[in-house]
Amino acid sequence: KLILLDSLLQEKKIMPPNTNGTDSNSCPRCKGESIRKCNISISKNKNKPNNKICTCCGGCKLCGDFLCSEFAPINDIVTILGISLLPFQAEPTDNPAEIDKEMENLYTDWRCQTNNGIIEMTPAKKTGSQSSLEEEKVLQLFRNKLVDLENVAIFPNFKPGPLINRTAFGVNLDNILQTPEKKETLFRAFNLNVDEVTASDPNWRKQINKNRQEKDLVIIFGCFSFVLQVETKGGRRQGNVEQQFRTFKAYLERTHGTLLKNLKFLPVLAKHPETQVGQLCKDYLLDISSSADQFGQWWKNFLHLEAQAEASTESFEKLVKRMLMTSSLVLTSLPQQLSQNSPDSHLIILRKGQWRLLSAPPQFAVIQGNPTTGKSLAVELGLAFLCTEESCGSLVSLGEYSSVQNEIRSHHFMSTDISFICYQNATQTPTDLLQIMKETQSQDSIICFDNFPLEDLKNPDVRNQIRDLMEKSRNLWIVVDDSPSSFDLSKDADWKALSFTFLQF
Repeated sequence: KLILLDSLLQEKKIMPPNTNGTDSNSCPRCKGESIRKCNISISKNKNKPNNKICTCCGGCKLCGDFLCSEFAPINDIVTILGISLLPFQAEPTDNPAEIDKEMENLYTDWRCQTNNGIIEMTPAKKTGSQSSLEEEKVLQLFRNKLVDLENVAIFPNFKPGPLINRTAFGVNLDNILQTPEKKETLFRAFNLNVDEVTASDPNWRKQINKNRQEKDLVIIFGCFSFVLQVETKGGRRQGNVEQQFRTFKAYLERTHGTLLKNLKFLPVLAKHPETQVGQLCKDYLLDISSSADQFGQWWKNFLHLEAQAEASTESFEKLVKRMLMTSSLVLTSLPQQLSQNSPDSHLIILRKGQWRLLSAPPQFAVIQGNPTTGKSLAVELGLAFLCTEESCGSLVSLGEYSSVQNEIRSHHFMSTDISFICYQNATQTPTDLLQIMKETQSQDSIICFDNFPLEDLKNPDVRNQIRDLMEKSRNLWIVVDDSPSSFDLSKDADWKALSFTFLQF
């Protein structure tokens, strides 16, 4: 009888009756993978009412430990593949120690000076759509609970890296992709599933873009040893949210491997009461419209889903540094800062301002900041990633006539699909170049102005020309001349009325 009962449990997926509807033992259907059972995990078998069948809640199946396998270090890209690294404000290097140094710099760059040093990697603010407002509401609910906590990292609208240009690759990358061993190293270092990139589907850039699909909110709780993924769905149905949870957990395991040891994964769906859900129980559901008190009660219950154990500061920092680094990488050969030295592809590490601009590219942007903060490189990269076969991109330099930078750019962009425009004589003004752009650009143009003099931007006539040009542009970015200035255009009423996104580098 015992043998027969065991056979039924294993083969027929029958579970013993449970009076309270909860079972903390391993699930026969999931073969022990499920960490816990919730209030919808046990349902009646219509043919045998006295028996129960597991219909595991999607959240219960996912929450719990990660599979901690080895991962390929980012350093392999430099040491094995020979792709040079471009640290911030430095020449390209093949020294892998620079990667560790840049990880430290990024960690310091993103670490808040208040709120107990919480890390928050926040992209440029989105437009005020209904979905973005709902995501911001949910983010604020969590933010309010994190004030007194330490070892917390917040990644709103998280996009894993690296960022890869669709077309602009150097000759070194072609050689790497033709060598099976190096190709596999490249894929593993870039967090790709090597088995999925086969001869029948060799589009590895497509898989990288798949990895880069935005996650509404990711939070690392070193204080609780949790990795939290929150997806906000304000529509009538939850969509494919359970698949999103599974995909992201697998990505984390493939990317960060042993760094996830002793951490637990917890998924959350933020929704409205009327939103229809699938196989997710109430433990993993958050009401978007929750008040602070209601969220506090939900949060208290949610923390008891898994046993809590504080992760060490060292392990927390290692994971967060790698997440910051992988999200900040760009692989391309386009920027003139690189191509004047080599035709090869390089790895670029984006600093805070550059990443905020490129991670969620705004339609219209004004960029200000101190000298040597990477504004010019940011707009060159923006053109590289925004331009498509259907759109035309233009870089307009308002720097001094016959400057060295203009000569370098003129030579570089001759061999690209990006047009470069600058002063052709010493008497031309910003108004002249604005008029040229207005007369020559199509409706789908992507235009970046570099070194735009601040005093000219204060001129109402120039502002009107820019307003007219916005109507003909798909994207319009303006880098203000980096001479130190205390005048902030984001606080100017006339400029605020133009619907620009303002970024401070």
